[in-house]
Amino acid sequence: MKRVTAALLVLAVLAACFIGGASAYMDRRADDLEISGEALCGDAAAAEGFTVNLDAVLGGHVVWASNYVPSTGERSTNHHWSWSDTELYERSYPPEVRLSGAGLSSGVSWSGTSNMDRLYDGQSVEDALYNSIKDEVEVGDTVSKTVLLNDYTDTLPLEFSAFGIENDDEEQLKRVFRVPLEEDVPVSLTMTRRQDGGEFNIDADLGQYIPSSASAFAADGNIYSLMLLMDENGVQADASLLPGGSWGVYRIPCEFTDGEPEGVRWWTDDPWVAAEPEGSELVFPLDAGCTAANLFLSYDGQYLQLVTCEGGELYFTVIDITSGEALSREKMPPVFDVDGYDVEPEYGVWNMECTLYEDFAVFSSYDTLYVYEPCDGDYELKLCLDVNDAPLPEKYTWDNYGYDEYIEYSEYAWDGERLAVLDSGQVSFQEEKDGEWLEEDCARLCIYDGSSGELLYCDMLENQFTRELSYGRTPVYFRYGVSVA
Repeated sequence: MKRVTAALLVLAVLAACFIGGASAYMDRRADDLEISGEALCGDAAAAEGFTVNLDAVLGGHVVWASNYVPSTGERSTNHHWSWSDTELYERSYPPEVRLSGAGLSSGVSWSGTSNMDRLYDGQSVEDALYNSIKDEVEVGDTVSKTVLLNDYTDTLPLEFSAFGIENDDEEQLKRVFRVPLEEDVPVSLTMTRRQDGGEFNIDADLGQYIPSSASAFAADGNIYSLMLLMDENGVQADASLLPGGSWGVYRIPCEFTDGEPEGVRWWTDDPWVAAEPEGSELVFPLDAGCTAANLFLSYDGQYLQLVTCEGGELYFTVIDITSGEALSREKMPPVFDVDGYDVEPEYGVWNMECTLYEDFAVFSSYDTLYVYEPCDGDYELKLCLDVNDAPLPEKYTWDNYGYDEYIEYSEYAWDGERLAVLDSGQVSFQEEKDGEWLEEDCARLCIYDGSSGELLYCDMLENQFTRELSYGRTPVYFRYGVSVA
């Protein structure tokens, strides 16, 4: 008992020392977190009404909150101690089901002989291929042979990925979503057997299949999975065996396994569900000429936002999740070229991302931004712009600089007339005094005209911890944001 008490006392002393040290550090550096801006172009008055905020955390408990008004230069900073562990990069992972592609390449190994008969735990095709060769291989031998996949299955081996599903069963998805195997497919099998174990490898020559797939967990508690598979000739794979007889958006019924969640936009959190693929139904079929697609969910969880490539053109479709009805369908402007290189429309769709806000949404692909506003269940395109030409300070390298390379995340603010884009990431630059290449965490604020897309103002943002974090001098993590009054 004395030893336990002593141990608890030691822990208490250590905790007090940590808190005291952290508090002292906070008192010394309380005013250090101050955002500064370097105007790169334009007039700061164009940023009137916008505020940049910066949250920073030391050790998960010392918390700063700083604000910067770029139009006036006004700054303010608050700090406090948080007993709970504070995270700046919280991400939610709702349940999802995605079609990963088509393939049959596998390599497994084992030790001893006890598990040789259950290498694939009931995966029928792999098990059948394994059984076709295992009795031909003696200890100390390696045997290779080629068989026809068509002798073991009449469907294309599809691959799926799932997350947040307690009864995750890829074989169940394969039984529901099937594609006919139309051509002869050779499969190479190789097995090595040793006294202490062995290896078995499968390599099937299926050709190239390109999937388009995305997943959305909606406010009705169901998973909506977009599925499209293209062959190497750019033709949709045979969909005749799919539940709805077409590629498209499927509703996969779910049941909550830990009680029905609560809260605002609860469907964006991490509810665990049991999925029922057998009850899958086609909600929205894709056009036969569709070559690429992507799927997103509206802010209120009531509508699906479908981006497709059809005949080389991009289309934006809003779908009611209850009825599956297309409420609107409009052509999108093409994705702008990147640094003189053409962006194929299919790649523009696959690369599309969506950042949601209550009163607007930003779709981004490479250097192209689309701003949409919700209107009675529909969405209206308000702005399409190219952000490739936003400047950087001269000290940063232009040769190694690329939009995707620099940007780690983006935040947006929209007042109906102007768009604020706050990019945050790392930029490389060469130190003048010794020529050493360095990396620096930084942020850049750009204000664009909502009618013309003209860049009105650009401000490069820094704080006192920027260089220290890069050099590992201070264990501080920070995140920028932007808001509009």
